[in-house]
This record gives sequence, structure tokens and C-alpha cells, in this order.
Amino acid sequence: MANKLPKRFYPSGLNSVFPKAPGDFDHYVQQQRNMVRQTRLDVHGEKDAWIVHANAPNTFMPENFHNQPHKRGLLLIHGLTASPFILHDIAQHYSKAGFMVRTILLPGHGTVPGDLLNVHYSAWIEATRYGVESFHGLVDDLYVGGLSLGAALSVYAAYHYPQIKGLLLLAPAFHLKQRIGYMAKWHYLFSWLNQEAKWIRLAPDKAHTRYESFAFNAAAQTIKLMQLVVKLSKNNPLDLPMFMAISEQDEIVSPQAATEFFREHRNKNSQFILYSKHQQNFNDPRMHQLSSHFPHEHIVDFSHHCLPVSPDNPYYGRQSGFVDILHYMKRVQLTSLDGKPTPKVKGATLPENLNEHNLQRLSYNPDYDNMMKRMDNFIKSISLT
Repeated sequence: MANKLPKRFYPSGLNSVFPKAPGDFDHYVQQQRNMVRQTRLDVHGEKDAWIVHANAPNTFMPENFHNQPHKRGLLLIHGLTASPFILHDIAQHYSKAGFMVRTILLPGHGTVPGDLLNVHYSAWIEATRYGVESFHGLVDDLYVGGLSLGAALSVYAAYHYPQIKGLLLLAPAFHLKQRIGYMAKWHYLFSWLNQEAKWIRLAPDKAHTRYESFAFNAAAQTIKLMQLVVKLSKNNPLDLPMFMAISEQDEIVSPQAATEFFREHRNKNSQFILYSKHQQNFNDPRMHQLSSHFPHEHIVDFSHHCLPVSPDNPYYGRQSGFVDILHYMKRVQLTSLDGKPTPKVKGATLPENLNEHNLQRLSYNPDYDNMMKRMDNFIKSISLT
């Protein structure tokens, strides 16, 4: 292919660092909306307002919040290559339950994939700090949670903000799967060769709420953050309640590392869910195994991204028509796979699944309602302490 890649594979110049003076949260939201609108290449049609809303940070304010005698807040942090939209279902759930919920946009995300080429994990920490501090004086109890990278940032925040009452950790990134981690660790040896060599995958980027292309630097910065969080944990385990859920078949992060992290943190109110198609027995009353096999929906197991997404989600849900078959693309493929038959089977894109099935990556959680009930019960249990 030509040396010159499409525009989206180069930094926009507007989204590799956290804003120096974001102001109050409403000003920050508007600032980030303007940036998303200015930089995204798909904001030019009838969906443009929705695309900006999906990729920008937001506040989900419940009715009569200011009249509540005891105010609760929740900060939600998205994962790598994703956007705040991946957590909108949970945000709406807790807003309806009376929480002030805020989402942040991590630098490098929500605009063009090229903005992840120069980002440093310290910018993600700055965004997280800003999100936590934005609740100061507004709530009595603050909870922080996220997906994958966002979960790791939530743990980091808990070590620096003792006012955090509990953590909600979905598919937490404490260790990347071996192949991804190894490639990211050594990418600097070859990424200088040309622009294409800076990427794990170059894709069409047709999705409106996440990047399909994946830069080596993004994975490398995630590894650095994970190492920092794990070091904090080893030196001083948190005595803080946490709700954790992960799929045993997760393709991106290590479920073994997540399980070990949970066991090392002994708070009696913590809860752990392992979604698996195999029966598991834990010698810990805080830990539970739930089935990830839903044959009536042709679901063989759960993917990395599916946990926070309701089956009713308008973009990723059961009836949305969204199909993820990126795993059938070449490493460099800038045209879509439109016209390829849609696989019926859904699940994680592990080699054993791909060898056995023609498969689309599962984009929603068929057990979402049950998981949210368990999360609600977890929050109720620690609200009484």
C-alpha cells in the first residue's frame, strides 16, 4: 500500500493531552464536544449530533437530585479505543436510581485513531483526577468505575482519593494477554520504519463510538499504567469494597490477573463475578461463577467489551444490527467487509472459538439485568457501612 495513510491515522493535534484549564464540568463537556465535532471525520450527516454526544463526556443528572438528603455520585471511565458511550447504559441505570453520574473522555479517544499515537498514560490519569475532583462538594458518597483501562484508572484513583466509597470494575486491565503485551512492549524497535509500522491494526473505522484501528503506543501506555497500578496494589492492598466482573474467555486482558487481584484485596463487602462456560468452584463466599453460555441466542461465551452493554442498547444491542467481524480482517485492511455473510454464533474471538465457529464478536451482555441487580445489591451493602 502507499506510504501515505488516510488522514485519521495521523494526530489531529487537539487530543493527545488533557486540557490545561478545563474549568467546571459543564465547560469541560462543551469544550470536549467542540473538539469531537471539529476532529471526527464522520460528523457530516443526520447522525452528527448523536455521534458527538456518544463520544463526548457527559453528566447524567437525576430528577430532584438537589432535594435529596444524601447525595451519591458515580464517575465512569471508558476503556482503550472506546468512548464514553460504552458506559451509557450503566450511567442511565444509576441516574434513574438517584445518582449524579459523570463520564469523562480519555485523551486520544473519541476523535481520530491517530490521536493515540502520541498520548501518554499520564494524560489519562489527569483526566481521571479531574473527573473525581469534579464531584467535590456535590455528593456525600462517591463511587468510581470503568471498563478495562477505565477500571485500572479507577483503582489508581482509589489510592489517591480516600473519599471514594467503592469501585465498579468490569474486565479490569491488570495484565494484557501475552501476544498483545509482547508486541506492544517492543514496538519502538520497528515503529520508526514508517507510519504503517506504528499500528497493530489498520481498519476501516466504520464504528461511530470506538476506534477499530489500534496503535502500538496505545497498548504500550496501557501496559505502563497497569504496571503502576499493580505496583501500588502489591505494596499496599486496598481495603475498599469493589465489585468486579470479567469473562473467563476475555480476549484482551487476563482473567487470571483479575482474579488474583480480587483475592489479594480482602474487604468483606467486595463481590466478584466470573462469567464462564465451565463450572467453577471458589473457596470464597464473595466470589461467584455465572454462565456465559446462552445457546438460545447462539452465544458461546462472553467477549471483553460486552459486559456493560444492555441487550436493549440502540447501537450494540440484540436488535441493533451491529456486527463485529474485525477479527476476519487482515492487519491492514482499509475497506469494510460489507457483503460478508453475518455469522449467527456470537462470543469471544479466541482461537478455539474461531477454529470451531464462524463467529461475530459479542457486543452486548445477555445477563446484563442480573449483573446490574448484583451491582445494586453491592452498593446497598456498602451504603449501610
